[in-house]
Amino acid sequence: MSQPFYITTPIYYVNDAPHLGHAYTTIVADAIARFHRMRGDATFMLTGTDEHGQKIEEAAKKRGLSPQELCDQVAPRFQEMWKTLGISNDDFIRTTEPRHKAIVLELWKRISANGDLYLTTYQGWYCVGCEAFYKESDLIKDGDTFACATHKKPVDWIDKERSWFFALSKYAEPLLEHIEKNPGFIQPEQYRTEIKAFIKGGLRDLSVSRTSFAWGIQPPEPDPEGMQHVIYVWLDALTNYLSALCEPGQLGGPRVDQLWPSAIHLIGKDILRFHAVYWPAFLLSAGLPLPRTILAHGWWTVRGEKISKSMPATRIDPVKLSEALGESSAFGLPIGIDAMRYYLMREVPLGNDGDFTFESLFGRYNAELANDLGNLINRSLTMITRYAVDVQPRRDDAFHFDNTENPHWQLEVHARETVRSVAAHLDACMPSRALEQVWRFVRIANGYIGQTEPWAMAKVKNPALAHTLWSLQASLWLIARLVAPVLPATSQLLRGWLGDSPETPPTWP
Repeated sequence: MSQPFYITTPIYYVNDAPHLGHAYTTIVADAIARFHRMRGDATFMLTGTDEHGQKIEEAAKKRGLSPQELCDQVAPRFQEMWKTLGISNDDFIRTTEPRHKAIVLELWKRISANGDLYLTTYQGWYCVGCEAFYKESDLIKDGDTFACATHKKPVDWIDKERSWFFALSKYAEPLLEHIEKNPGFIQPEQYRTEIKAFIKGGLRDLSVSRTSFAWGIQPPEPDPEGMQHVIYVWLDALTNYLSALCEPGQLGGPRVDQLWPSAIHLIGKDILRFHAVYWPAFLLSAGLPLPRTILAHGWWTVRGEKISKSMPATRIDPVKLSEALGESSAFGLPIGIDAMRYYLMREVPLGNDGDFTFESLFGRYNAELANDLGNLINRSLTMITRYAVDVQPRRDDAFHFDNTENPHWQLEVHARETVRSVAAHLDACMPSRALEQVWRFVRIANGYIGQTEPWAMAKVKNPALAHTLWSLQASLWLIARLVAPVLPATSQLLRGWLGDSPETPPTWP
């Protein structure tokens, strides 16, 4: 039965070009969305760009541009990259769009009407890179100052800046209650435990406006002292998950009603607090339902350092990487983009950190794509073409399907088990586990060739050859559909070789 399914990526800062870390999150979301579309679910995938805040204002100034000019230059680079990488997002939202601004203002009004906003002054540490306020206990001591634990760069001291504050402390108990009653709200489990501990450690009210820079959305209500505020970039940015669905100027609408209860926010672990504490609290204050799941993944690192725009040695351009990988000459399988997608999703389980190396990338490619899958396709299609002229596939009693030792019977049992297992893992947003099961079946199918020896059967005109070839062809059909969410180009190519129209969208087996 078709179900609504809504998955989002974070929206990405436009202070610099996209890198492999951005691609990882977006590719995972794309694979999960493709799976749900194949199953017939009413699927919607959202990504976009975060274009307000101090970080953007400063980056624009360094380049001699206005903030809007910088945004208009960099945002299309994300759109072009997702198109190049075959990302199937249904919408791309920019926080400088009028449709987004209108919903941010509506959310602010709802929060204000609930009595959760008040004016005071803020004093403390602020990381421009994270666009986040920190306690000293969250930071790394760096001589006479402090550094951000994520960026390893000094943080700024903000001295008594006038600000609107949100009564975050009021929502500690409601948040804990929701997390306890909904075990799937924060996943994986280690991040659920982390957020519970953070909330139990005490929530401080949160500054949700700034007056020391100008690039952002101005609050709908004036400051009695005449100060010009802009809305805190995280309150602004998080609202994109709703603003992309809302009717113009309305904090709601048919798409919100249909999709929001199924919402999964796929994010990096470094922005977990904003999504699992601040965002739900804003929604509770506004009287809005919470998303279904906050799904956090680990970091990709290079030599142990997080891939980051601020650390040039770690930056990897995913388009250049896939172009460098090029086209595989072995069996005509497209290695570039699909190989990168496969490696990123297969190498580490979602939630864990992974260290990128070219050795591990080519190791996965050679062992699993070229050897396991490539050999299976090459051997199977060669034998189907060579022997099918003499023996037409058919089923009859000679194959003893009630015999559990029969390799044909065993292959069919493994096929059914694989479909169930892969679907369960993709439903749980665990692509690495899903791919593990697919490749288990690929190896079983390769073993089936060794067991049945079709070449020997052809020499003696063994009637069992027909079913052996049929089973191999059926296995390739199945694999082509099972890999489609992760390896869309490979799936399309394989389905074309098997006689399907490449333009026909694959369905789930």
